[in-house]
Amino acid sequence: MKDTFVGIDVGGTNIKIMLMDCEKTIIADHSIPTEKEKGRNSITDKIINTIIQMLTNNQVSKNRVACVCMGLPGAINIREQKTIHLAYLDWNNLNPTDEIGKFFNCPTLIDNDASLNAWGEYHFSYANQYKNIVLLTLGTGVGCGVILNGEIFRGSSYLGAEIGHMTIDASSPELCLCGRAGHFEAFCSGKALARYTLDQLKRYPDSKVQRLSQEAGGNFNPIMIDRAALDGDWLACKIFARFNTYLSIGIANLVNIFNPELILIGGGLAAAKNIQIPAIKAAVIERILSPDQMCQIEKTKLGGKAGMYGACLKAMEHLEQVR
Repeated sequence: MKDTFVGIDVGGTNIKIMLMDCEKTIIADHSIPTEKEKGRNSITDKIINTIIQMLTNNQVSKNRVACVCMGLPGAINIREQKTIHLAYLDWNNLNPTDEIGKFFNCPTLIDNDASLNAWGEYHFSYANQYKNIVLLTLGTGVGCGVILNGEIFRGSSYLGAEIGHMTIDASSPELCLCGRAGHFEAFCSGKALARYTLDQLKRYPDSKVQRLSQEAGGNFNPIMIDRAALDGDWLACKIFARFNTYLSIGIANLVNIFNPELILIGGGLAAAKNIQIPAIKAAVIERILSPDQMCQIEKTKLGGKAGMYGACLKAMEHLEQVR
């Protein structure tokens, strides 16, 4: 009996995998490093081996895998089931789940990771409480999933809601991961935050961020900036003030465009305590057309697991369609 669904959420740093049964009960979930420098074939093999281990640990036969859904960071042609452009993976114009489907002898599909995050939160956190939701994922890049009238918004060519590439500062030379300047992603992604911080540390090397980085063996991540800001380091506070200004501009644009009932902030950066929702709300309401447009703004409830939940659910829906 094929009754097990696999949801995969591919990120720039980690790949998260979940097993779910047909009653929508979680069997297991696990995270592995992406190691994108090793290439797609190596990553695919690692995903397959991880799924096998998860199945074995939970006494589930690989023959019970019914469908696999993979969320990917970038533009996906949903109809043709091919990647168009991925933010930080050289997997363009292909379906990276083909080998996984062959191994488990089951249908597979790919989708945008932020859309799956939104789908997961919509169904599992809010139980259809809202019909119009926008979810921002702040990670290596900036993603966006939009639920309008209870359905994922795709756009005419399946490239809708690429909010990370919305211009929010046309005069800025800051480059997005796509290579163009002034985009939302150039200010509110993990890569952008790290780049700006490193530039500032050249001018102000006495910041606590520098010391935290040195203590970590020269490694650097946004959580260090968050810790330093919480400890009152003036440079870290300045960096997050700038980040939050651009974040509020981007969110205000989303409110003006989509008029949602709820905006969710997710992704790895959402864990930063210096992304403070009351301050974001106050800044957003100053930038929208009317207070009547204002919606709820919250951090995601499922956190880093939302994409896996959404992928498992999409796998279930897809199996129903292909039967």
